[in-house]
Amino acid sequence: LIKRLDEFLAYPKYDPHGDPIPDENGEYKSKPQVALNHVKADTTGIIVSVKDTSNAFLKYLDKIGIYLGAKIKILEKVEFDGSLEIQIDSKKTVFISKEVSENIWISE
Repeated sequence: LIKRLDEFLAYPKYDPHGDPIPDENGEYKSKPQVALNHVKADTTGIIVSVKDTSNAFLKYLDKIGIYLGAKIKILEKVEFDGSLEIQIDSKKTVFISKEVSENIWISE
């Protein structure tokens, strides 16, 4: 059953939120990840996971153009409140709160 389901789903390695899916033996490869709030300015990475999977959070990410696989560059980290100015896919620039940055994980 596991093999047939895996084949039916085209052998996914990660779920829609970026978490690894174990193979039929319970093993999986995980990507090295770090939360955006722990990243220094001028760092670039690919969004690989989101920790908050609430409908409201996912709608917010969609509204500002953040998605799994997006290339992110940290332009500025505001010392006062920990908010970030980020660039998405070398195009769009947005500000996100510290709370949002704690829930977005990248692979550098």
